[in-house]
Amino acid sequence: MHRRRDTTLRSWRPDGDLDAMFRRYYARLREIAAGYFRDESGYRTLQPTAIVNEAYVRLSTDEELRWHSGPHFLSFAARVMRQVLVDAAREKSFKKRGGAATRVTLVDGSLLSLPRDPDVLDVERALERLEHRDPRKASLVQMRFFGGLTIDEAAEVLDVSVATANREWRAARAWLGRELEQAP
Repeated sequence: MHRRRDTTLRSWRPDGDLDAMFRRYYARLREIAAGYFRDESGYRTLQPTAIVNEAYVRLSTDEELRWHSGPHFLSFAARVMRQVLVDAAREKSFKKRGGAATRVTLVDGSLLSLPRDPDVLDVERALERLEHRDPRKASLVQMRFFGGLTIDEAAEVLDVSVATANREWRAARAWLGRELEQAP
């Protein structure tokens, strides 16, 4: 099967490419970031724009960053936005000495059936455990939850078939759901 690649970007990053990618995907990244807090009613320390802007700053300092397509770029942005959320939650938790951390809605509420939105630090710990067990599934979860990538886009980034991505997604989603149900 021949996969159609996003030809607007190559594996190199001359000056300005990061800016071009952020202009191209800014609305999508902001929508994803806004989705993190869709159902949150309490205090939050980060606004969606701040998450996206911080992701830009962090990505702009990485001289080795390379991407091959729009979805590949979005997977990098997803990883960085996840880290922005985790860092903010850890800082908030540290300041409050065990106080309630930030709750997030995982991009699409239908992705997991949980009685409550999970704490971002619980999600981070679960993803770290999954990463030790199966790095590809952890990457898939990160791209879907934190990057809002479709199965087709994630399959492209992982260089696997859509059927394989679907199968691994179902397994990872079930595993993550069990882990988050057990979180305190």
